[in-house]
Amino acid sequence: MVKSSGRAERATVRGGKVCDLGPPDDELYGLCQPVEPALQGLDPLTERLSRHKVTRVALNFLDTNAGLHLKDLLIDATTDGSRSMARRSGTSAPKAFSASIATRGCTRRSARPCRIGAAELGFSVMMRYRFMHLTEDWRTSGRPCRVSVMFSDGWPIEATARALWCRIRGRSWWHNRVFTSRQSIDRTAEGFLVRWRGRGELLARSLSQLASRGPRGVIVASGPSVTRLERPERLFDLPVACVNGSVSLPSRLGRRCDYLVVSDPRFIRDQPELFRTGVAVADAIVLNPTAMFAALQFAPGALDEAAVYLAEDVLRPFKQPRPSRAAIAADPRLLVHPSGRIAFSLDPAHGICSAGTVVYNTVQLLFGIGYEEVFMFGADFSAGARFYTERTPAASELAASFASSIEPAFQLVGDSLRRSGKRLVNASASSRLSAADIPRADGNDVLERICREPV
Repeated sequence: MVKSSGRAERATVRGGKVCDLGPPDDELYGLCQPVEPALQGLDPLTERLSRHKVTRVALNFLDTNAGLHLKDLLIDATTDGSRSMARRSGTSAPKAFSASIATRGCTRRSARPCRIGAAELGFSVMMRYRFMHLTEDWRTSGRPCRVSVMFSDGWPIEATARALWCRIRGRSWWHNRVFTSRQSIDRTAEGFLVRWRGRGELLARSLSQLASRGPRGVIVASGPSVTRLERPERLFDLPVACVNGSVSLPSRLGRRCDYLVVSDPRFIRDQPELFRTGVAVADAIVLNPTAMFAALQFAPGALDEAAVYLAEDVLRPFKQPRPSRAAIAADPRLLVHPSGRIAFSLDPAHGICSAGTVVYNTVQLLFGIGYEEVFMFGADFSAGARFYTERTPAASELAASFASSIEPAFQLVGDSLRRSGKRLVNASASSRLSAADIPRADGNDVLERICREPV
């Protein structure tokens, strides 16, 4: 119970349900929503905690407020019957505050930040990440999972401790919570030494050593429109970059591709054999740090004889704080979206900026190493099935990130390419990308034209 100016807000937990009784002015009392965390397959400690009523309250709070902790929120109520909140950054407003969490010292008429003790913060971090990464229900729910793979060295509650440490260090370190203390990337004269003590190491080259193989290039994505190509083997008459599982196409046709770009560690975790097949048919393997370590864990030995290139993430550098918006805007090697959250890298050797899809990473790569005209096939950006068969279909996050990340990212690409004279063509007639941003054409017509015209 939280008392405020002689009034009270009440929240009870009865019979496995969180009952939000609301402020006393409300006429409707007893509005209850069941909170039933999935318990199947959890270790005994998590299962025991999940049955505790305080855990149910914490999960209800995190679900209501998109995973934000109390210390991220400001409570500023202007009326007795409502609450409005804003994050400290002032950039967005979370959902309405649920009264099913006890907040110490927060009055409804006060605009000061909520205070939370270290024990409550550690508990909420632990429960959030134990449920997010150990239960399939949380990963495949409607809410997109921000971290797809959490690496572990096998220590008890290791991921929890890392998450808490990164939270203490600040938001700019939050992306590093997936990495362990035994993982390192060191720059050498030949490129990068990627090491995971106890699992192995590999030598990766810099993208500055990667060059174009002509003025035109092709990107093959995983959208189902690829199946509508009448002669898909003609794709490989030009330099081709496959992304994630689309590398199954050259493997099936008995052809090779020039580049394999992987940025999603879930693909390597869920399809290790397909990843090995892709490595065998690709001339150059381009991976970001999370994909590098996922390969060491889920496909050991697959990269031993391959030409591997490290694509550093400019916005989320490995074991480094995220650069400020001012630093991003001042970097001449980046084109920055007006929102300040999305950027396009002009120099892949400096790093690549992610924006919710590996296709965006590949566009930066091809233009950055010298291609003048790039054609995208299978870039449907739909949440439907991929064109290749998956042993364990991974949940697609395209639907959730399209409007917030993917669409503005390609708007930025379209504007920059129109000024530079380079050309990007979307060869998927069913793509969600606007033709006003990226010119669109039928894939079969594009193949006919580019194979007929001299390079």
